[in-house]
Amino acid sequence: MTDLDKTSLAGDLTATAVDGGAGTVVAGGTIVSQDSAGTPAAAAGKDIQSLQAGESLVIDGTAYSVERLLGSGSEAEVYAVSTGGTRYALKLYRAGRTIRKPLLDRLMKLRGKGAVADIRSHGTLKTGSGDRQYALMEWCQGGSAASHDFRADAGAVLRIVTLTARNLHELHRAGILHKDTKPENILFADNSLEHPVLSDFGISDILSPDGNSNGLQSRTAAYAAPEVYTGAFNIGTEPHSVFTPACDYYSLGMTAVALWTGMDEFRSRLPDSEQETVRLKLMHRLPVSFPESMPDPLRKIVKGLLINDAGNRWGFDEIERQLKGEDVPLIEGAGSLHIVFDATRGKTAHSPAELARFMLEDQQLGISYLYRGRIGEWLRKPMPELETRLDEIVENRYPHDKVAGLYDAALTLDPTLPYYDRSGNPHEFLAGLCDADPAFRGENLGNAGNPVYIYCRHRLGEERTKHIYEKVSRAASDNSFRGFAAETLLWCTHETDTLAHVFSGKNDQDADCTEVPCHTPAEVLKFFSDYRIVADSDKKFVCSAAFVEMLRLYSDKDARKIEMLRDGINDFQKLHRLIIQTLNPAADISLRSDPSDPWYAMTGEGIGKMLNMAFNAYYALFQADSDRMYREWAQTSNPWRNVCDASLVELLVRSFDEGRYRSSYLNRFFKTKGSRFGSQAEWAKFCTDYSSDDNRRKYGPYNQPIAMMKTVSGFGHTPEYRFPDGTVVRDIAGLDRYRRRSGAAAARVAVQCGALHAWLAVQYQENPGADLTPKYAYEKLTCGYVAKLGECYPLDTSYKRYRQALSAVEGAGKFQPVLLLGFGQYILIAVSMLLFAASLGLLAAGVIENPPGELPELRRHIFILLVPPLFCYLLGRFFDGDRKFGVLGSLIIFAAGSGLLYLAGRWLLWKFVPYLALAAILALAAYYFFRLVPGNEGGRELRAMRSADFEQKVLEPLQFAFRSSNRNFSSSVTTGEQYYKDRYRGSLREKKRPLILSLLISLTMLADSALGWGMLDGKIDIPVREAVETPAGGEGSKGNGTHDAETPSSAGNPGSVAAGTAAGTAAIAGTTSAEAEEIQADKTAHIQEPSAPGTSGTEAATVHEAPVQQREPAGPAAPAAPEFSQTVSAADGISVSCGSRPTIGADGVFRFTLTNRSGADMVPFIVIEEPSATVASRAEAVDDLGNSYSATEGRMSVTIGGATMDVSHRDPVFRISDGQTVQGTVKIEGLDSGASRIDIRIPLREFDPDAYPYRRGYIIFKNIAVE
Repeated sequence: MTDLDKTSLAGDLTATAVDGGAGTVVAGGTIVSQDSAGTPAAAAGKDIQSLQAGESLVIDGTAYSVERLLGSGSEAEVYAVSTGGTRYALKLYRAGRTIRKPLLDRLMKLRGKGAVADIRSHGTLKTGSGDRQYALMEWCQGGSAASHDFRADAGAVLRIVTLTARNLHELHRAGILHKDTKPENILFADNSLEHPVLSDFGISDILSPDGNSNGLQSRTAAYAAPEVYTGAFNIGTEPHSVFTPACDYYSLGMTAVALWTGMDEFRSRLPDSEQETVRLKLMHRLPVSFPESMPDPLRKIVKGLLINDAGNRWGFDEIERQLKGEDVPLIEGAGSLHIVFDATRGKTAHSPAELARFMLEDQQLGISYLYRGRIGEWLRKPMPELETRLDEIVENRYPHDKVAGLYDAALTLDPTLPYYDRSGNPHEFLAGLCDADPAFRGENLGNAGNPVYIYCRHRLGEERTKHIYEKVSRAASDNSFRGFAAETLLWCTHETDTLAHVFSGKNDQDADCTEVPCHTPAEVLKFFSDYRIVADSDKKFVCSAAFVEMLRLYSDKDARKIEMLRDGINDFQKLHRLIIQTLNPAADISLRSDPSDPWYAMTGEGIGKMLNMAFNAYYALFQADSDRMYREWAQTSNPWRNVCDASLVELLVRSFDEGRYRSSYLNRFFKTKGSRFGSQAEWAKFCTDYSSDDNRRKYGPYNQPIAMMKTVSGFGHTPEYRFPDGTVVRDIAGLDRYRRRSGAAAARVAVQCGALHAWLAVQYQENPGADLTPKYAYEKLTCGYVAKLGECYPLDTSYKRYRQALSAVEGAGKFQPVLLLGFGQYILIAVSMLLFAASLGLLAAGVIENPPGELPELRRHIFILLVPPLFCYLLGRFFDGDRKFGVLGSLIIFAAGSGLLYLAGRWLLWKFVPYLALAAILALAAYYFFRLVPGNEGGRELRAMRSADFEQKVLEPLQFAFRSSNRNFSSSVTTGEQYYKDRYRGSLREKKRPLILSLLISLTMLADSALGWGMLDGKIDIPVREAVETPAGGEGSKGNGTHDAETPSSAGNPGSVAAGTAAGTAAIAGTTSAEAEEIQADKTAHIQEPSAPGTSGTEAATVHEAPVQQREPAGPAAPAAPEFSQTVSAADGISVSCGSRPTIGADGVFRFTLTNRSGADMVPFIVIEEPSATVASRAEAVDDLGNSYSATEGRMSVTIGGATMDVSHRDPVFRISDGQTVQGTVKIEGLDSGASRIDIRIPLREFDPDAYPYRRGYIIFKNIAVE
């Protein structure tokens, strides 16, 4: 193996074989030969070696060391060079010689595809002999196919032929014709000999748009195709030929024969002259043209490659189809057919290829011939297998779609046909066909019978075509990115490296857009990095399936990644950016890739700067008007028009919309960069969590603009606010200076558009650097925020609401005059209790000084002390109780009770009557004490309204300013003021009657105690005497001279008797003291009447006490029956109805009706008991016997509109629509059978999730009759 055989490029040097016949390259009639040592001879006798071993070269910034000279020719020298242990081949052109740059540029595009030995670089190299052009190439370790023995190795030869056919196919798609395919020019990339690549492009040409090359008849005779000779023509004295890709495949066939036969055997069997070789080829009699010993499929493939007719010769498509199992026919030569297709135009087909061409040039005639069976008849005898295949197409595959059948039949006859449009015009590439005819693009590509898929099936195979159709049909029906179905098809097939998408973009300095064709994804990424303004259609292309297929040509892994990214994103503005950022790790949030760009944002601070720009553009400059932003973005008044386009601003702003951050552009951008922006992603997620507990508990504002500025600050960029005049402020001091300089107008506009709110919030309570650990730190900062907001614009709604609430709280600490009534009431209660105390003290003093057991004379009248307590008890029951006994009943009870007291006091309990009187006074005093002394309901709340705490002074105004939708502020300082006043007045009214009774009874008890003290102390005389016994008829008494003995007390102290009698009479009869004195005066006069004449003063006289005239006590007039009443408080628009005669049944059920006439839906709560509930906040009922029935104790339940409140169901909610009437029921458990009246209280609370504090109220039913 020679050193030259190892190089990847020996072109333009010499032939690479030893034998002159097989290794001769004829170029323009000049034959350059190589000696047996493999060292080229210099054509001009110049020094053949310009570089020395060990010499150092610098190529593209990398140092290479020259190892040795591999070969030298008239045009160039080839050296082995190395760097870092890797060897390369360096082709150094001689002075005056230049590289064919167009050819090398195309070869460079094949780099990495495994088709050719890769050219790493080319250009100009400075050497000691001057500037020399060079090409640096891959070093192929395995040598050439000619240097190995593959004789009779069918597997190895088939592998080389197949892979080389594929390499030729890639070369032709790149627009290059090799022209010298032979074993010496097939190199192996490594020693495994499994990766053949093409080399030696010295006589290669670039294919014209017609798919051929007209050039010098350069060739290696043994491998050249016959048409190179038969189609030769002279230009001047130089022979020229028309070369086609079929020439390369013929050479490949001869290469297969040479490898199978063995290189030495192959050379030995060739004729000595080139002319004889050509003659035998044309006569199909070349001795080595077709070894019969070859097995299939190698034998059939070689036979197909060596067909003389270039139109019928096999290429890569036929080889691939044959290896996939298809029986590809071998159509031997022209001359076997003579078909007059169109006599008027002189079209006579001599081969299936010509017939196929005629069919597509005149498609109407072709369809007619095909579906009438004429073409089948023409082919029946010479080519019956083709007739069978055409019949299958017409009868089974496309019986109705005749256009598809025509194309399928034509391509069956000649799979290498160019692309014909429906007008019969040929196109070299599929791209030209799609551009020329609408039938081959757009939604038409959704039809599986479209001829483009027939072309694909014949050239790419059934399976691959099926996959292509699936992709293209999806692209054709893609509603989001329509218009790229044809490009998807072209990139799926990728026939040529000239295929490109033309992008249109410009920068700030460009007046017009620049069109940039991009052939590879790398070029696309560079385009988006270079241009700030890109057409929307180009953005959509990047989002389409067409770009995915372009990408798949270079990286299937990246293509799959982009397919996953496309899933679920329909916004091309977002998607194309994410795709570019995914493919280009250096692409920032605006697709820049240059770290030196001042707007390059690949750090947290850089992204914060970009977000700050978007905030100022959207909110400050365009005042949150997207339409206006897109419309005016390019105007000179926009300072950021050259930073990015409007769509990026909107994407960044929309990233902060509530509930959208997870799918937002900002979050997706972070994900494309892996863990690089992990902390920034978490911070942005925190800032956009508007429903978090932290944000919901805030008393200040928090919305999208504030979240955006808070994110900017958290990313490390100082938040900036830009005013329309270009002034930028970064702190409060800067804002104050701007206001002083520019006046209040600019700041007022900024506040009105809402932009300055967010910036100010980040300067105060939303500053990530603020210390919020002290209690109320956030709220105090928010107060500063509101104050600064008011300085900038006093008419700001939030500021006005804050001041309104603050003023209401500051004016709430006023004295409640109604409390004076309570104060006066307590004075009267104190007086009453003092009177009771005086009564107890006076009577107790009398008992202590004169125990009643030592005064037997009191036994007749002592019962009088118990009559006033009985009277007071009945009086209290009548006026402050249930009036159960009525007026007459009370009088009867009083009379009967007085009689019983007299009897008990006269004979049984006279010694204990004073003690019983003391107990009665004490009981009455205790009753009224516990009845009157407890505080009035609502009094504590009214007194508390005189002062406000921090929460009421600060938190409630902030809540009203930023969180409440109520129009009017209601502070908890004065919340329910009227309600508590009503409750307080109600308590006062409830105590009025007991207070009056307490005063009257205490006075009565004081009088009773005074009477008792007087009786016990002897201050009041008690008449104690016994009546004189008179015999029947009245005589005996006089005759026997007996007299009633007069007690000393009565005899000696008649005045005391009179006084005691008068007092006793008044006490019993209920007379006034004046009446008692009058009666006693008469009695005294009667007792002290002088004796009759003739009797001594000591004689006893019969005493006739005038009977005391008992008068009916003048009791109070019977009061009228209490009237039913109902009260509804703090439930605007709700009315209550319960009939004309509301009652509660023996079953304890009371029914009523609620009606909503408020004009809006009402959603009140039924409340059992709140944590700080007062009496009026509890659901309960009280009967006239004093029994309480509480819902919390399970003795009462309330049902309204289907919602039930009882001990197990608290806070049930019910909704009453406007105009709706619902039924309500109260159920009392264990109602006292003795009760005649009952009061019911049902508290209500209006429910409004946005309202604070809640409005509270109640429904009270009083004096409901119990049946």
